[in-house]
Amino acid sequence: MEELDAVKNRLIKNNIPLETSKNPYWNENGIQISDPDGYKVIFSQR
Repeated sequence: MEELDAVKNRLIKNNIPLETSKNPYWNENGIQISDPDGYKVIFSQR
């Protein structure tokens, strides 16, 4: 999951807070953030 790690590092570098999803599947297989309008965005390779 090198691509997902690269996305995570870039989000952290730009001070974008990572969030915990209500669905445990996305906590294991993705990264969740909120966009400026408050919508949830999930990055995943699956």
